[in-house]
Amino acid sequence: MRKVTAWIAIFGLFVFMSCDSSSYTEDFQLTKTTTTGNNGGFGITPDSSAVRDTARSTLYYEERLLTAFLYGLSENEISYIIGKNVPTSTLYVYGDVHQPGAFVPVADDIFFNPIWREMMIEFTPGFTPIQFTSSAQVDSALHAATPEITVTQTDKFYRYIITGKG
Repeated sequence: MRKVTAWIAIFGLFVFMSCDSSSYTEDFQLTKTTTTGNNGGFGITPDSSAVRDTARSTLYYEERLLTAFLYGLSENEISYIIGKNVPTSTLYVYGDVHQPGAFVPVADDIFFNPIWREMMIEFTPGFTPIQFTSSAQVDSALHAATPEITVTQTDKFYRYIITGKG
């Protein structure tokens, strides 16, 4: 058993050391806050004078209700993400995350990527608006033979921290 564990550790170290230093993974280190220090991730210095959009929101992820703190990114950080084609996760919203609404936002991922791009859900006329509780339900409604919803990309990006159960 110890030999197997040792080989797994050696393999992991090999994979880590062989990563291409020009890939986005080196630039996209988001373990540090974007508000202090000289390195806020994204490979750029954070905008110390940026006005940031923040919100606390309840959301669904895979049918679980969670609470998250959303921290809006600056225009420079957003330009960097778009310019470098950095992968992001999705936060499906029904309206403004700052205002309580009839429906709760839905996240497609909370583990892989600490950046969400906001996508606005709109119901197709003739369909009754419902609360989705997973991204699979959003995808199903979007890609149905007669789509129940449309999803529009917004220009809002957020770093997020899951702060508890909803």
